[in-house]
Amino acid sequence: MKPPGPGAAYGRLRVKVVSANNLASASFVGKIKPYVVLKVGPQEQQTSVSQGGGKKPVFGDTFDFSIANEKEMQIRVMDK
Repeated sequence: MKPPGPGAAYGRLRVKVVSANNLASASFVGKIKPYVVLKVGPQEQQTSVSQGGGKKPVFGDTFDFSIANEKEMQIRVMDK
């Protein structure tokens, strides 16, 4: 298969962020309010903040990414 030209896409990647487990507390005070950042090439999307999610947050967000030559996805769990 011939690689697509600049700006063209092979297809779509759909990712559903379901939940996380055993997250470390970022501080000693209060509960963590986690969210997830997904990055594929220059495309970046993030989940909503899991209010009161603590160490086992549930998200349920779905994201679509256009795929051309990207071979990696970065996933970061952050605290608001």
